[in-house]
Amino acid sequence: MQILSEYFGLGKQALWEDGLNVLIVPEEKAAFCKRHQMEPAIFEQKLISAKEKLLIYRSKRIAPALDDKRLISWNALQISALLSAYEVFGEESWLKQAQRTVAFIIREMRQQDGGLYRSWKNGKAKIPAFLDDYSLMINALVHLYQNDANESHLIQAKELAAYVIQNFYNREVKLFDFTPKGQSDLAVRPRELYDNVIPSSNAAMCMALVKLGILFEDASFLKMAEEMIDLQKDTMLKHPSGFSHWAQALMLLEQQALVIARGPGALKANKKLRGKIPVHMLTAASETDSAIPSVSDKPLTNRLQFWYCDRMGCQRPVEHLDELISGMQSS
Repeated sequence: MQILSEYFGLGKQALWEDGLNVLIVPEEKAAFCKRHQMEPAIFEQKLISAKEKLLIYRSKRIAPALDDKRLISWNALQISALLSAYEVFGEESWLKQAQRTVAFIIREMRQQDGGLYRSWKNGKAKIPAFLDDYSLMINALVHLYQNDANESHLIQAKELAAYVIQNFYNREVKLFDFTPKGQSDLAVRPRELYDNVIPSSNAAMCMALVKLGILFEDASFLKMAEEMIDLQKDTMLKHPSGFSHWAQALMLLEQQALVIARGPGALKANKKLRGKIPVHMLTAASETDSAIPSVSDKPLTNRLQFWYCDRMGCQRPVEHLDELISGMQSS
């Protein structure tokens, strides 16, 4: 029917090649009906009938292959996306989904030597993980700790970072190779530096080292990250759009901004705090004893206290969020 052909853009906007069309809807339904002086309800019935016929015809075609494997790198990006959205909108289901995904990866995709497998499908994990899997997963674990204050996530992140340093770090060039040292089926071990459709794996690993170095007060992590950034500075200035994640790592390394909450109500306060501070700023929270050095070296009392720390050190503790934020703005 001519009216439906026009609605789906056949022969015009929907035309692909060799006379074939990829159906689109170039105009809003209400506007289309108004232009053709048609009752929307009548047109809707015609549309339903047409779609049923199209579906019957499509069902006779060979369906495209389904790629349903689970990759750590992509899932790690999704974890961080869920957590960023949770920080803004406070939707608890997004935090829980991030926690479930992390738990699945740690439970189902861990190698016996402490490393990770890259992909999972039909109950089986396979292919040793690449640098993008590790670097993005470590950042996702740190991000999850920022939002649920579960220190096991941060400890797992540090364990994975140690594994990556042992198996991927190229001490001659002071960067990380994309594949582990034991992989012998490649003539040359590639090394990612530029951001592409996903962040550069070296830039993501550099960011992870900065975050872990600050939270665990580990100078070796910070020194390694600084050396990596120094190698990129000239190229960053020439091609900033391809080095945005390096720039973010540099900014965090220069500032080393961290807010610590300790004492009764610290977890609830941390949740509120995440929605008030810049997204790049790190937070740490504990209501009891802590295994995280940046937290454990702050006194635990029967009052909730906040510390704002940066590269220059920590300010005196305060007991109210407003006072904390005011002090951060004036520093």
